[in-house]
Amino acid sequence: GSTSSSTVSIAASTAATSGAGTYSLSSTLTNTAPATKIYKADYRTEQTFSYLKLPLIAQYHYQGKKLGIAVGVGIENNFLMASLTKIYVINNNSTQVYQSNDKGTLNSYFCSAAASVSLCYYFYPELFCSIGPSLSYALGTVNNSDIKNNFYSAGLQFGLFRRF
Repeated sequence: GSTSSSTVSIAASTAATSGAGTYSLSSTLTNTAPATKIYKADYRTEQTFSYLKLPLIAQYHYQGKKLGIAVGVGIENNFLMASLTKIYVINNNSTQVYQSNDKGTLNSYFCSAAASVSLCYYFYPELFCSIGPSLSYALGTVNNSDIKNNFYSAGLQFGLFRRF
């Protein structure tokens, strides 16, 4: 008789600032039947996707003569713009690469909660610049599959503003 065994492991990670997710799938299949060679193949999948963020943020400003602090909270609307999937098949010391622009199970839209704190410098009461950290966390998953990802991002925001 013959016996066969198969092992599959799945690992997922998300890069917070690049907006890219990487999934790895590794599989090994061994068949010990007589006159059958042992077959081993490793698979690695990389998926990179880009979303356009449209924020809707409310800010409260505490203003001194020249310096102030702004605290902001709101939502960000994220729209899928592009997706690239690469599958690497590694077998007998050779690698084959397959790629696709198919968006697959990615959601074309999701919302994120956003928060920020900024230090402001006022040139005039109506003209100021600000700089400070910001944080965003997805309220829904990025994809509709067994591997669920909720994006988060942390960054430094800065800008020049004019009040009307």
